[in-house]
Amino acid sequence: MCAAQEPAAGADVSCHSRDVFDFSGLEARLTAHVTERMIGLAELRAGQRVVDVGCGDGVVALAALKHVQPGGAVHGFDPDAVAIGRARSHTAQGLTWERSTAEAFCSTDRFDAALARWSLASMPDPLAAITAIAHTLRPGAPFVFATWASAPWWSIPRAVIERFVALPRRPEGAPGAMRFSNIDHALVLLAPRFQVEVVEQVDTAVVEGAPELLVAWVEHVFGGWMTAVPDLDACRAALRAEFIRHPRLSGSTHLVLARRSLGT
Repeated sequence: MCAAQEPAAGADVSCHSRDVFDFSGLEARLTAHVTERMIGLAELRAGQRVVDVGCGDGVVALAALKHVQPGGAVHGFDPDAVAIGRARSHTAQGLTWERSTAEAFCSTDRFDAALARWSLASMPDPLAAITAIAHTLRPGAPFVFATWASAPWWSIPRAVIERFVALPRRPEGAPGAMRFSNIDHALVLLAPRFQVEVVEQVDTAVVEGAPELLVAWVEHVFGGWMTAVPDLDACRAALRAEFIRHPRLSGSTHLVLARRSLGT
């Protein structure tokens, strides 16, 4: 998750609440089925080389590695130094990490597949990112990405926080979790380098538990918003009341399978 004006699932922020709750572990457990569906759409198999675009803590890369062993490899990259630092705590044969943006990423070798779970929407220039990804894939290779279609995990806390402070509105097309809620806006960026084969949706929770845990999660994820609240105690009380009714915050995510075009 990300404490920005519009948080995007998959990124991270340092916060005192990390010392109390393992939010990364909880999210990894709740969203594991999304990762596995992405891997299934990519049809990963032993011996393949895979790139995890915007890898965050490395959860997707670690899952993918299991499917390409023996003989395969996964390379994860992310521009966030804190996230890459945590990813590098995972060491295994065939697993490598790099700090890089998607737009700047390049490789002398061609990968057999690319995965991007909830990272594309937060990139400054997704078209440049898609172009760079295409250049690193062999012709016919799959690119599977997830991007949010709807996000009550985002809108419910925002609605409560807005009772206490006016929050900025995201300009049309700006980076953020809901940038590609209309999936057509993402699909148009894929041509002519990719051919879209599958577009589907899957529901997933990103956090669940007692109201106190969810309030701590909001402060962890939406820290940029919460610091602007003049009466934090009142806001926290309102959030607790809301989370008694909503102990599980979920969303629906688009899954897209696109294949690297031949000869482009």
